[in-house]
Amino acid sequence: MKVAEILKNKKTLSFEVFPPKEKDGIPKLQKELDQLFQLKPDFISCTYGAMGTNVGESKEICKYIVDHKVNCVTHFTCIGKTAAELKAIFAEYVAMGLENSLAMRGDFQKDPVTGDIKSSTGGEFEHANQLISFLHKEFPQICFAAAGYPERHLLASSFESDINYLKAKQDAGAELVMCQTCHDIPAYEKWVAQCRKAGIKLPFVIGIMPILSRRNAIDMTIPGAIPVELSRIVGQYSPPPPPPKSSSEETLKQYDDLTKKYAADFEKYGMEYTINEVKSYLKTDLQGVHFYALNKAEKVAKIVTDGNLVSLCK
Repeated sequence: MKVAEILKNKKTLSFEVFPPKEKDGIPKLQKELDQLFQLKPDFISCTYGAMGTNVGESKEICKYIVDHKVNCVTHFTCIGKTAAELKAIFAEYVAMGLENSLAMRGDFQKDPVTGDIKSSTGGEFEHANQLISFLHKEFPQICFAAAGYPERHLLASSFESDINYLKAKQDAGAELVMCQTCHDIPAYEKWVAQCRKAGIKLPFVIGIMPILSRRNAIDMTIPGAIPVELSRIVGQYSPPPPPPKSSSEETLKQYDDLTKKYAADFEKYGMEYTINEVKSYLKTDLQGVHFYALNKAEKVAKIVTDGNLVSLCK
């Protein structure tokens, strides 16, 4: 079923997974997916390498999701590909029964010689709206989502230009916006208001990054934009500096035990923070929450269950 159709009747609860790099990763991920299936998600998305390097694993995961009668959204990028190549690859996803896709430009790649980040896709399309327009014409039966950036895309010159790009994606045929994670809810609300003023009428689905570790919380937050409560958790449950490597075995073991306790406490309060964040988001102009499952289904499922989030998304 098209995600846009689901959004007309309820707020969605969904998850994102990514193709594992390990050789035995697919069977493990399938077990993770089985856990997520039990939560009756409205859809599950699967990421896709910018150059399509993991297209085989991506298709295998998407097929597993579709075969279990769960709506699947495949990520799809245009880096380094001609229109003909993109059409052929995407047709394979459609043939397996997919009805939804998050179409994005993808990250610029490094030059293999200089190591510098390239300033072009190296393919036929340079922008996501061009990819969406092309795929929408070739596969009109598919529901395409556009990526949105509440705290602005890193390469955007301004919020205004970034919102104009989003409007172009809507005009190209996108039917919903899947937003990058944003812990600053007031900033999200301001951004949505600006989007609405610019004529963007699409439903918004926010990406939720579960707070499970200190490193995860820091890496996925824009510097200077970390909310006060999250900053408190990061500060309060961060272990002290490690002892010298020359310390006694007993001292090193005590420190190891201490770091494990800090990590467990951080995870506990991070989960509570995530639940409260989702509940706050559900009070805004928002039509769905999309958990980055991080291929850690058990912990994400606990967040959803403890927060009674399935019943809240209706």
